Amino acid sequence: MADEILSVQWPQGVHLQAFADDFAFVVTENTIEGLRKLSKLVLDKFKEWADKNKLHVSMEKSRYVFLSKFVRGPTIKWKNHSISRRNHLKYLGVTIDHKLSWLPHVI
Repeated sequence: MADEILSVQWPQGVHLQAFADDFAFVVTENTIEGLRKLSKLVLDKFKEWADKNKLHVSMEKSRYVFLSKFVRGPTIKWKNHSISRRNHLKYLGVTIDHKLSWLPHVI
């Protein structure tokens, strides 16, 4: 089932990584507004695929980390719910922090 979404030709600056039922997008853009728009486009397409396949995305488990020199990041939403921004998150056992220091992972 995941092959369909994994084979999508995403716009430049978008990469989808998946393992089993865990999906992670890496979205890069030069401006905050561009990042917000690109993230919305990506999540709308992902939502369309999830709805088509009757899959539920857990908002309790959905997070994002903002890796940037900008202090303030965009608000990223799934449907009408804001996705929680964190200073670090764990993906497949690896803790990634917003400064890419790897200290939270080592600890």
